[in-house]
Amino acid sequence: MSFTALAQLWLEDMKIDPRLSDGTKAVYESELRTLVVPTFEHFALREISTARVERFLTAQSIKSYARAKHCKVILNF
Repeated sequence: MSFTALAQLWLEDMKIDPRLSDGTKAVYESELRTLVVPTFEHFALREISTARVERFLTAQSIKSYARAKHCKVILNF
């Protein structure tokens, strides 16, 4: 399975999660589409290592702590 296919499945599940507010869902969807998917879309799931994710999160935290935190939540699902 590709990362993009998994991201799409996660997005569909997240949209129907009653525990999340509409605003949170919008932020997660936006950051998934603009930050996470473009970074990992060319990798198979088995190619996405902990080190690769850590480099991505570190780069995001340099720009914004909140952005890095949201990306971490997205990647943890």
